[in-house]
Amino acid sequence: HYQWHSGRTFQSILSTIPYDELLGLYGTLHEADIQKSYDVLDAHFAKSESKLKTARKHRGLTQEALANLSGVSLNTIRAYERKGKDLNKAQFEIVVRLAKALKCDVTELHD
Repeated sequence: HYQWHSGRTFQSILSTIPYDELLGLYGTLHEADIQKSYDVLDAHFAKSESKLKTARKHRGLTQEALANLSGVSLNTIRAYERKGKDLNKAQFEIVVRLAKALKCDVTELHD
């Protein structure tokens, strides 16, 4: 149900919240209001580092360097990294430019 609500893939959910932990939440949340479940799972995503930031750090780039290489504004990159903006809902061209600058596949940037 959370996949439908959040628009996230099962892969992104399970890469952020390990299966055993997700299963452990069932006992607490299965009879709770559905919004409570959304809030708990959203909190896991909020505290995890964005995949964009992880990829950028892996390449040894600063935010400024990534902005210069990709042509995406520094403020936009900062917003995606702190999850103030959702990279999953970004224009495809922006995601392609970031992936090209980071030398990775666009699917590697989706949280």
